[in-house]
Amino acid sequence: MQAVISVAESKINFLNNATKLKDESYPTLNAIIEILKKDMDIRLEINVFSIDTKDTFLNKKLSDARSRTIYYFFVKNGIAAERLRYKGVTSSMKNI
Repeated sequence: MQAVISVAESKINFLNNATKLKDESYPTLNAIIEILKKDMDIRLEINVFSIDTKDTFLNKKLSDARSRTIYYFFVKNGIAAERLRYKGVTSSMKNI
């Protein structure tokens, strides 16, 4: 069984132009970890959207790095890597 956890974009935030999570993001991330620990059947794809600038390549690169940051946070906190996938997304890709 595959499940999707949807979190409002405003709940997980990063420092500007960086992959470091803001402190306000940890309660939401920790809540997701608890859900994943309670239901071992859940598989999660982590999609991070970056704010658009004129450089789509840099936006994609930053989005990829940010999604990887969340992925490694989950793995570090006991979630099996094979249950997770991650992908950075630019706003031009949101509807894909």
